[in-house]
Amino acid sequence: MAALAVFALRGREPRISFERVWIDRFWIARYEVSNREFLRFVEENPQWRRDRAPKELRDEDYLVHWLSPDRVPPGLADHPVTRVSWFAARAFCEWAGGELPTVEEWKTAAHASASVYPWGPDLSGPARLNYCDVACRGSTAAPIPEPPSGMTASRARRR
Repeated sequence: MAALAVFALRGREPRISFERVWIDRFWIARYEVSNREFLRFVEENPQWRRDRAPKELRDEDYLVHWLSPDRVPPGLADHPVTRVSWFAARAFCEWAGGELPTVEEWKTAAHASASVYPWGPDLSGPARLNYCDVACRGSTAAPIPEPPSGMTASRARRR
């Protein structure tokens, strides 16, 4: 069982409540899906190329940062894939032998801790977030790193 925090802003006062939900054991990927991995998926499932994916299953930003429907920009192959639809993410997970986590599973894996951050109360110390800075060169995230250094209270691996 997990207790998940629910934040609500009603009127002028934010309200935090907790809901208890039952979550069975689940597996979640240790790393983000890279552009390289998603390209392999697209090559084996050409119906998910940006020029072939049905419009009702994607928006106009779907893989727009790729150089072509089957070509990732140089230097971004190991960056997390971005600008994919929920439908494409679900198809990728099925192709890879998994499934998208439920909302409750995602909340549990991402932040199952009483602390502000899964690793403690502040952002000091080694980098633990995947965010874009000047080194990203047009990407929306930093490259996927090597091994993580720590885990959340629910034992999901974190950087």
